[in-house]
Amino acid sequence: MAGNKKIRWVTPRRLAGAGCLVGVALVAAFVFVLYQQVRNLFSPSFQRPGGDMIATQDVAVERGSLMDGVRVYGEVRPVREAELGFRLARGKVVDVPVQPGQPVEAGQVLVQLDTVALEADLATAKGDLLDAREKLEALGITSIDTQRLKLEVELRDAQAALDKAQRELAAFDAGKGTPADRRAKAVAEVEAARTALAALRDSKSRKNQIEELRVIADLAAIEHGPMLGVVNPNEWERDMEWKVRIDMLNKQEAHQSAILSYEMDIRAAEQRVAEAERALATIELEIAAGSPQAERAKLAAAVRAADAAVQMARAKLAALGEGQLDVEVAKAQAEVLKLEGKVADAEAALAEAALVAPFAGTVEQVTAMPDTMITGSTAVVTLLDLSSVKIVARVSDIDVVRLEAGKEVRISFDALPGQELTGRLGEIPLHGKFEGGQSWFDVLVEFEGTLPELRAGMSANLFVPLERKDDVLLIPAAAVRYDGQSNYVLLVQGSKVEQRKVTLGTSDGVNVEVLQGLEEGDVVRMPLTSPMSPRGIYY
Repeated sequence: MAGNKKIRWVTPRRLAGAGCLVGVALVAAFVFVLYQQVRNLFSPSFQRPGGDMIATQDVAVERGSLMDGVRVYGEVRPVREAELGFRLARGKVVDVPVQPGQPVEAGQVLVQLDTVALEADLATAKGDLLDAREKLEALGITSIDTQRLKLEVELRDAQAALDKAQRELAAFDAGKGTPADRRAKAVAEVEAARTALAALRDSKSRKNQIEELRVIADLAAIEHGPMLGVVNPNEWERDMEWKVRIDMLNKQEAHQSAILSYEMDIRAAEQRVAEAERALATIELEIAAGSPQAERAKLAAAVRAADAAVQMARAKLAALGEGQLDVEVAKAQAEVLKLEGKVADAEAALAEAALVAPFAGTVEQVTAMPDTMITGSTAVVTLLDLSSVKIVARVSDIDVVRLEAGKEVRISFDALPGQELTGRLGEIPLHGKFEGGQSWFDVLVEFEGTLPELRAGMSANLFVPLERKDDVLLIPAAAVRYDGQSNYVLLVQGSKVEQRKVTLGTSDGVNVEVLQGLEEGDVVRMPLTSPMSPRGIYY
């Protein structure tokens, strides 16, 4: 009997327990929903277009004061920076003992040229000068003759200057050399420089040459690759791998040299464009500052000055006495003067065979490489003095007309939150640079004190206060939204929220002036940045 007894799983006691659990669950759900509703009443939220909810804050429209001004961005730069190159020395680079990022001391060698060829040039120039002096002495020239020669040279130079000044004045009267004529030539030079730069940038031959060298270098690398996988190579295989490796490295170097040469040519063309644009800007400033009458008066004054120099040279020559200098002696004296200058240039070139740092700093860029040739005075090393910094503001042409030198500047940094400096605007440039469809002016900001963490290359936020407005309606700038056509705010009216279009005035970046659309005491809703959200405030 006991073995056949059935177990009853559903009993009144168990039914009662299950009912209690269901009741408790329903009460918990009701409490949770009620909590959410109460929380929303005290903590309103705002929904992003994507559906995310962010916290908001209701703010009353109040009257207060606002500082009108200009907000611009700037850059922290080294106080000293130099682009260094060889002024006279030319030749082969034998050593580049520095690299970008390396600190150097004043007088430290940055680039070393081969001095053998330079010493040979100096020795040749000195030998030629010695021969010329011996020839001059053989002609029996006296000190009086030397003085007369110098005066005759001075007279010829003065007469040439007078002739040139007279031609320029006559040409100006005929319509040539006027400011407008010089401007037309400067415009043509700018266009020619820009055309040359564009042609160089679009040069298919240079790009094809670089591409061909790249393909050749890649093929050499492919040929060399399998040789590295040979296990226990014999002597012949090692020699072949060495030869193929040398060939590969040479072809890779040729490819990199072609790229560097192309980039340097482009930089030189860009420099010519910049110089032509600066020349044009200078002429335009001259045109703006003066009139054709003033230009003619300047040319007439040059004629009078040149004529006075001619008369003085003639008087000096007459006082020395009559007589003509032998033609052969004059030629010998001129040759000595020319060779003395050549020797001086050769000595200067040898002295600068070692390009040294003019001040202690950090190397930013190096374009010279060993075994390459220096053929011009292009900069090969850029040196920065990072011991102290300056701030340069980048101001648009719209804002620059509102600024003047000496205005107070409040400086802050994104990289150094909470730390600020106070400074003054330096001189406002007379002309800017046209970039991206707008003209920009670089204005130096002189600031007091410093921050230990301030580094060159950091960005700076600059505010130049201009005018203080008192007793104006203010709302937080974060409360303003834009729908693509106009500005609006979310106006809170009891338990309802509506969009209200507003007309805004001055803003200091934190608060904004309301001209129309709101009254004092109105309440607007603004979003808050969530500490867990990386996206910040939604406008």
